[in-house]
Amino acid sequence: MKLLLVLTFCACLTPSMGQIKMIADHYGKVPTNPDPCLLTCVGSTGYGATHWTEKVDEVGGQGRVNTVVDISRCEFVTTPIVTTSLNGDLYYDLMIGMSSPHGMTKDKFEITVIGKAWTTWSNKDWQYRVYADDAMWNQWNINWVAVGFTC
Repeated sequence: MKLLLVLTFCACLTPSMGQIKMIADHYGKVPTNPDPCLLTCVGSTGYGATHWTEKVDEVGGQGRVNTVVDISRCEFVTTPIVTTSLNGDLYYDLMIGMSSPHGMTKDKFEITVIGKAWTTWSNKDWQYRVYADDAMWNQWNINWVAVGFTC
């Protein structure tokens, strides 16, 4: 009897487990794709394996690094919603830009880290510019979650 009760309880829960619903897409619009096509895809650029390049701004300013994250294996048909975080050994917790994906398409997005965030305990005269060697030395990588449609 107990087994029957447990199986009935599990059967009632199964339809609601693991479901996800998108109420607004990357463009803020109500999606028209069917719900069975919605996919959550996750990944990482790899601890100590992320390829970082130095990025120079429009006026020649240095001190920013960039990485392109390939999400093509998720097989999205439209641009997904992406959430990111920066992981590593040092200074990952103070960086600006780590959770701001840009240049997004159905196959990729970019992250540009622009330097240290000022905090109440920061030395006002200290500037921290980020270079590709720093990002690689500190083993920075991008962890990401993307939600989008596959049909």
